[in-house]
Amino acid sequence: RLINYHQGATSSFLLLGFNYGKKCQFDSSLLYLKQALFHSSHLFSNTGTSAEIYITMGKVYEQLSQRDSACLFMYKALETLELSNLDFRDQRVIKNAYKVYRHIGAFWMTQNNMENALIYLNKATLLATLSNDHGLQHDAQLVKGTIHFRNANLDSAVKYYSSLLSDHSTSISTRILANENMARIFLRMPDHQTQKNSFPYLLEAFRLSKEKDYKLYTLRIQSLLAALYASTEEYKKSEQLLVDILNDPAKNSLGLLELTLQHKNLSKVYWALGDYKQ
Repeated sequence: RLINYHQGATSSFLLLGFNYGKKCQFDSSLLYLKQALFHSSHLFSNTGTSAEIYITMGKVYEQLSQRDSACLFMYKALETLELSNLDFRDQRVIKNAYKVYRHIGAFWMTQNNMENALIYLNKATLLATLSNDHGLQHDAQLVKGTIHFRNANLDSAVKYYSSLLSDHSTSISTRILANENMARIFLRMPDHQTQKNSFPYLLEAFRLSKEKDYKLYTLRIQSLLAALYASTEEYKKSEQLLVDILNDPAKNSLGLLELTLQHKNLSKVYWALGDYKQ
């Protein structure tokens, strides 16, 4: 009975921590994740769950721009995983290992260290071939598309993203990211006319992220939309989006550099509108 209590508490606190993290309520997220870790320590077989808790905590610290703490918890997850018996005939082991490798790879990608990123992302995509989990397979497609995108193989990236968007079973969060990345591909093009092709992808990503209340996704997509509206001289729309970002309580999740950029962009918009005082 006590084991069942700890199992239930671990799952509940982990879910709460994950959901509060999605909404950029990081203090609450970490509070629940620490509770999840406490309860998981009372379970005999908790390797996968503990690794997932560490990964989720690492992602929260990453969003708080606390790089050292993020790295610490990511590698705690890896250490926990590698100390266990990795039997890849077990689908649960595949899923847990995939999550750890995938998120460590994504972490290094945000640090612009593609050499380290590829070590773990390639391990993750290899594991996906052993999985019967469609969500995991879709996520691996997203990872492959992102690798091609970062390496400027845009045609290959488009194929992966388009495949995800045409599949009705793709999850909402994966669909948001596929739309966002499709938009980013068009935004990399040199001419404004081609850049406008990003609008439907950004608007769909924005709609879905607002619908699910995924704060970080919403803020990130808002900033892309604001920049696009400014480039097409729709300055009032750009102004409104930038003001909304800078007034949002979750804005700090964007990081100091991104926030500075949004202030700079808003200044440029006011200049274009002739509002020099602002």
